[in-house]
Amino acid sequence: MDSDTSSTAAPRVRETREPQLSYKYQRLRERLRTAITTGELSGRLPGERALSRRFRVNAKTLSKALTDLAAEGILQRSIGRGTYVVGQIPESPAQTRWLIVCDPSISDPLVAELLRLNDDSRCIAPAEIVRPSLLSQCSVAINCSDATPDSFYRDMMVRGIPVIETNRLPANFSTYAVLMDKSLAAYHLARGLLLTGHSQLAIMEAPNSTVLLDAIKPTIPRYNTTAVFRRATPDQLDELISHGVTAAICDGTTRANQVRQRLEQRRLFPGCGEMSLCAIGMMTPDACCNGYYIDPVTHAATIASLVRDLQPHRLSILWLNGIYIDRGTVSTPGTPPDMAAMLTPESMSPR
Repeated sequence: MDSDTSSTAAPRVRETREPQLSYKYQRLRERLRTAITTGELSGRLPGERALSRRFRVNAKTLSKALTDLAAEGILQRSIGRGTYVVGQIPESPAQTRWLIVCDPSISDPLVAELLRLNDDSRCIAPAEIVRPSLLSQCSVAINCSDATPDSFYRDMMVRGIPVIETNRLPANFSTYAVLMDKSLAAYHLARGLLLTGHSQLAIMEAPNSTVLLDAIKPTIPRYNTTAVFRRATPDQLDELISHGVTAAICDGTTRANQVRQRLEQRRLFPGCGEMSLCAIGMMTPDACCNGYYIDPVTHAATIASLVRDLQPHRLSILWLNGIYIDRGTVSTPGTPPDMAAMLTPESMSPR
């Protein structure tokens, strides 16, 4: 019986051991995890110097441990705000502040409307160095400038601050955008000018932009195969006219106003048959010509709505359609001179 009993003995259970943590930062990571689980560490963690002294480790070891816990979603680290236990980050009213990048020397109706919607916002110049203390109070950056350097976007990405573009497509960085559909507006303006009889058009936009030109090119084979489009600046207007250009499409009211002033200096008034003038841009009291314009109130309200509903990791671009305004600056080329003589600069002023 004894031999039978011994033959049916229970099988030996193989012991399993926990994987050894061979690196110091791994052991520290688990100590921090335990401290968070037990509530020893909660909310905002002490500064890294204080934590290093508390756990008797160097800064490099602590940084590696905190980075691991942040990657696991246990901690959230933010330059300027500190390190928090996820789910225990306090809501702060200051986090609703907007950082608006704009040219302070230019009166921008969109910036004025954004400040009206959020009077706690802060405006900075494109190349201005921003203090970390200010960035820590801002929940979003709104770029209203064409001259914002890449370093600004990198700073925002490091700090986890989303950026919203207002007048250009995102280029080298992942950002949100609320933009006027200039491509659609340019296509409609070019089509109208070609059907009116213009065959040589000047395209005036920023040197680093081809939005208008790319949108207008498809109109040539469809409406006038002999039409010619020339990229130019307002300073080149005399040369354009000497080459037979009879219409101009400008990106923005500033360029359109420059063109109109030069035309009037030559006693050429837009809409008299000698030259037609159109623009695409922000609706302002000084909009001097026919074109598609976007209302700054609508633009700002759409931006504010996007700020409220920002979805992390789901970047979006919202397109706004412009409103067509007729200022009487488009006509059929070759209008009789006597009709042009009847029109004075006062009669051509914006309505």
